[in-house]
Amino acid sequence: MRIDPQVRQVRPAATLILAFLLACTSVPTASTLPAPSPALPTAQHQTLLPLVARNAIAPIDEGLPLHPLTQPQSALSPSNLAGLRQLAQVGRGWPAAVAVSPKGGLYALATSLGVYVYPIDSPEPGRFWSFDSPVYSVAFDRDGTHLAAGDWRGTISIIDLGNGAVERRPGAHPRAIRSIAFSPDGQVLASGSEDGTVKVWTLPALSERYRFGGVAYGYWGYGVRSLAFSPEGSVLASGGDTGYVSRWTMIDGKELAHLGTGSGLVFGVAISHDGHIVASANSNGQVELWDMYTGALLRTLAPHPYGAWSLAFTTDDSQIITGAADGSLRIWNVRQGTLVLEMLAHTHAIDSLALDASGTLLSVASGWQLARWKLPKLAGEPAPPEHLPAFRSLAIDPSSLTLALGGDDSRIRLWDLASGVLLWLNPGLDERQSVLNLRFAPTQPFLAAAHSGADELVVWDLSSRSQSVRQKLPRIRSLAFAPDGSQIAAAGSGLLLWDFATRSPTQRQSSGLLTAIDWSLDSSRGGGASLVAVAMDDGTTQVWDSRTFAPREFESPDVGPLWSIALTSDGARLAAGANDGSVRLWDVHTGRLIALLSGHTAPVQTVAFSPDGALLATGAMDNTLRLWDGRSGRALRTLTEPRGWVFSVAFSPDGRMLAGASWDGTVRIWGIPR
Repeated sequence: MRIDPQVRQVRPAATLILAFLLACTSVPTASTLPAPSPALPTAQHQTLLPLVARNAIAPIDEGLPLHPLTQPQSALSPSNLAGLRQLAQVGRGWPAAVAVSPKGGLYALATSLGVYVYPIDSPEPGRFWSFDSPVYSVAFDRDGTHLAAGDWRGTISIIDLGNGAVERRPGAHPRAIRSIAFSPDGQVLASGSEDGTVKVWTLPALSERYRFGGVAYGYWGYGVRSLAFSPEGSVLASGGDTGYVSRWTMIDGKELAHLGTGSGLVFGVAISHDGHIVASANSNGQVELWDMYTGALLRTLAPHPYGAWSLAFTTDDSQIITGAADGSLRIWNVRQGTLVLEMLAHTHAIDSLALDASGTLLSVASGWQLARWKLPKLAGEPAPPEHLPAFRSLAIDPSSLTLALGGDDSRIRLWDLASGVLLWLNPGLDERQSVLNLRFAPTQPFLAAAHSGADELVVWDLSSRSQSVRQKLPRIRSLAFAPDGSQIAAAGSGLLLWDFATRSPTQRQSSGLLTAIDWSLDSSRGGGASLVAVAMDDGTTQVWDSRTFAPREFESPDVGPLWSIALTSDGARLAAGANDGSVRLWDVHTGRLIALLSGHTAPVQTVAFSPDGALLATGAMDNTLRLWDGRSGRALRTLTEPRGWVFSVAFSPDGRMLAGASWDGTVRIWGIPR
């Protein structure tokens, strides 16, 4: 790869880093969770947050389980990591599915961390059961005394809501269980998996009774997405990759005639309470209503533009509610097929919806979020605040107590770590996308974000909460500010440099994808000299002088793409994380490979040095965060608390804290407690 050599000279770096104070809490481990109780920042604390808090009229109504405690004892170092403890946690996982007890009073959430059960009339947290992999499906039995859950590993779990006991059957399916349902009499349980099969289990022994379908049905990766029993329990219907609604009799396990054309995917199946109508929500946007007994197509409702994903009949079967890929909810008159009401409920697909026993409260899991709506007019209800999207990126402001989080919902959240108050939630962009990278400017009240989908660099002026810069860069992945804050660099299909003084961009094309970028001082030369390091998808790493962009290449053959890169604050050492799970550590000035770090078993998505360069943190798609000696590469400690891919890690400016953002919808913060 070659980059044109002409770039502007950066100005001398400004000194930065105020003391970083963090108040935090232990993560609840009991089955009863405390409700979050954020407090307004004090006037004194607002002076410590000049970038954000001085403009915060009030905290946003989104909670965080953080409470003021003493700050960590000392900076993290290779010698004291034995005392490292998790001190705080933001978020309680993203919800994948919602179910309501037939007896009323409770609703359940299947989330990336486990299963939560809430009182139906309250957004306050209820009970929680931890799982070691994301839970994709959940269902109550007819009495509301037991809860079934299916997870990513293919395990079925039965929770006794009376005594809290859990019976698990590992290996019920070889792949994730996307749907689960009790029969109306509570005697059998059905599970549908990404392996394309439906299994029917006899209770309470959980012995396999029937197996339907085959692996070919899992072609698109969803397999069996939805299940529904007829009211008397004699027929089980399923929808998935086949494009049909399949039906089986529970007396002899025979398959009835398919319903549908076989085109697209069937994401949702529902049977009316009187048992006469089978409804399907399809990826082509259509919602089809079928006669349960004759198999005749009764009606096709006007299609959702981007696909229909979920549906439910109202308690009197007069209406059907459908959720779509564009986040819209529709209410239809079943007899006439006319649209009664439509509203945009979310910016992401409506994955799951359920009505309470009274038929007046609709719970919706969508786009990593949960919402509640009152029927018949879909009046809004506040969502429990602790469930947040999968996080792709995080950054810690070097001059305040502010944590920035970027999620899969295209939103950016700013948290005041000392009080646990959410200070700002940006409106997001129109396109559905992830925030892949976040960086605070070292000297200005700016926060930069790399948005996938939109392929844009967006720089927010936090003093006015407005967009200061918005520039396109195809396949944008990573950002870095110049040490003096005069420029920002964005890496993607090429290199984009934005100069804040001239407010002008410079773009340079690349022969390959630039997957990661970092910018640091070059202490070996002084005078404000700095270095820019980039990682590429061809497995190579380059370091450029920021004034000439003359490249020095650090080759890493046969490792596949590199996904992350970091320079020490003095520019002396360089680390890069590879697709094969390895991490390279170089001496920048000599080009010598110091160490090849092995331990991760999946692509390394993030690497970060502590402020003094003594520690190196790495996060990977093997669900682990690892700590290494930043000078020698010696392995020091592995943190396995995350239950999802670790996408971003960052040290606090004083080196006392380490934060990790995960696909499981949490950010965890570690330190050495007093």
